[in-house]
This record gives sequence, structure tokens and C-alpha cells, in this order.
Amino acid sequence: MSGLNLLVFRGGQRRASGQELKAALTAQLERLCSHCSHKPVLDALLLAGEIECGVADVDAEAARSCELLTDRIAEALLFLEAADPPDFAQPNFQNILDTARALSNLTQISISIPEGFAYYALHPLAYADVMRKIPACERLLVVGIRSIGTTLSAVAAVAARTRGLKVERITVRPQGHPYNRNAEFTPEQMIAVSNSISSGASFVVVDEGPGLSGSSFLAVGEALERAGAPASKIVLMSSHAPSVDTLCATDAARRWQRFRCVPVANEVRRPDLAIEFVGGGQWRRHLIGNDSEWPASWTSFERLKYLSPAGHNEPRMFKFAGLGHYGDVVSERERKVAAAGFGPMPRAESD
Repeated sequence: MSGLNLLVFRGGQRRASGQELKAALTAQLERLCSHCSHKPVLDALLLAGEIECGVADVDAEAARSCELLTDRIAEALLFLEAADPPDFAQPNFQNILDTARALSNLTQISISIPEGFAYYALHPLAYADVMRKIPACERLLVVGIRSIGTTLSAVAAVAARTRGLKVERITVRPQGHPYNRNAEFTPEQMIAVSNSISSGASFVVVDEGPGLSGSSFLAVGEALERAGAPASKIVLMSSHAPSVDTLCATDAARRWQRFRCVPVANEVRRPDLAIEFVGGGQWRRHLIGNDSEWPASWTSFERLKYLSPAGHNEPRMFKFAGLGHYGDVVSERERKVAAAGFGPMPRAESD
């Protein structure tokens, strides 16, 4: 039975009204026109990434205007994070709002929950941070893997442009069995890839993961190779450094090690007082001293949780609810639970 795989994959996509998503995004941008702060810009970025991803799956031409919008909101987010941003880079939210309003009529699109944003505290700005580790090069083609790689690639591309690099960005959707994905570029994308190769550009493949197999990353990296890109110029930008020997795609370790992998930092963004980690079942140490009496916990699927420092005058427990509208839904549910007397009233904190 050692070779038996009991994992069952389900389709995680849902149908959504493109017009409703556009209305939500424009409403968010309208608020930013009067008051600019970190959270609403992040909210807008996640919405824009969802729209771009859903549109790109059905209409590559219509997705180009969505790409521009996602990039411009990503620029605004990086501007807010910069310690000493240049005045010329200050975002014009009215202009961004006009771009959103000008999007073509959007029909029904399929979207899926980006798990890193909703459950695992994967912050898009972590990909801006790691972009500084990419060796300097004059030209760069950033390839996002849809779904979540859409948003992450936008942030990575903008961060590269702040270094003075000439950057293009495309996104792809690998297809096939989860352990054996295959990636194909559209004719228009092949032009971008070929131009990048002929100009000596480097390539950065951006996504969350890798998951159990690593096959999505491998599919895109090898698609670039088939197009003529040297493996030495292909970088896999991931949310963690995998144990390549355990990846279950065919011959995964050898294939993966042919590329350079640059993972984001292990440390998540969290409030300053969130010090002691009590996720992953560690909360049981505080409640039940004898570990033989611990209740079962599916530790790999617990939300991140932290305690404030021992002795702090206001003891706090911090739990990651989700970024953007993913966290808003969870927070609203927990407020209703608290109002009914079944839990503490939550309070929003940074990240």
C-alpha cells in the first residue's frame, strides 16, 4: 500500500459576474481617490488580479487592459511601502479608476480562491522583496502562473521596474493532471518570449507553491526552454523552498535542479506584538500540559496564530483571517459569532 495515493482533487473554481467584480473594484478605487492607505490598495490589487486571471482564461486580448490595471495598482502598493518614494511615482487613483471604468463589458468568468492570500498569510509584497535577490539584468520577462501567480507576477514585475529593468509580463495556465502539467504559450506570448530570448533577457516564473508535485513550475520552465530560453536564465520564484526529492512529478528532482529557485522569506508579515507561534496545534501546549491528552488537530491546515509576549499588559491572540475581501468575510462571520455570545469580538490588525 506504500504507493497508494488517496488524495482527491476537486475543481476549486466558481463562476462569478465580471460586471459585479468590476463594480466592486471601481467602488474600492473610488474610496482610494478620497483616502489612500495600505489595506484598501491591497484589497483593490487582489480584486484586479482576480479579474485579470478570469478574463485571461477566456479572452487573451481583453486581458491586456486588465494586466495594465493590475500593474498600476501594484505600483501604488509599492509606492505606499517605499521608505522614501520619489514624488513622480505617486499614484493617480483617479487615473487608475478611469482605467477600471473603461474595462470592456465583462461576462461570467471563472475564479478560484488564491489559497495563499486567503489562508496562509502569503503577502504579495513578499515577491517584491525577493525580486531584489534576482541578479541584475537589463531585460526581464516575468511569467505568472494563473491563478494566484497573476497578482504575484504583477508585484514582482513592478518591483523589477523600480530597479530600472526593462520588464514584460505574461501569465499562463498549465493544463493536465496535477502531477503532470503542461504549459503552452499563445502565439502573441511566443512573440514576447522570442523577443526576450533574442535580446538576452532573463526569465522569472512566479507562483505560490510548489505543491506536492512542482509540475506547474516545471511545465512553464520547460516551455520556456522549448522556446529557446537557456535554463541558466530561468528563475523559479516560489513561496517556499521545496524538498525536491519529495516532489512527485516524474523525475522532479533532476528537472527542478536545472533551474534556479528563489523562494520568498519564511517569516510572514504580522503585527509587532504577534510573537509566540501557537498555530500548527501548538495552542494545545497552553491548554493541556500532558501531550498524551491532546485532541487531534490537522496542523497543516490550521490558520496561523500567535500570542502577545508573556506579561504584556493586554494579552492578545492574533489569528490570520485572510488578506483583502477574503479576510473581510471571515471577520464578519466572527463578529456575528461574538455578538451571539459564542466567542470574543475580533479586532482588525495589520496584515
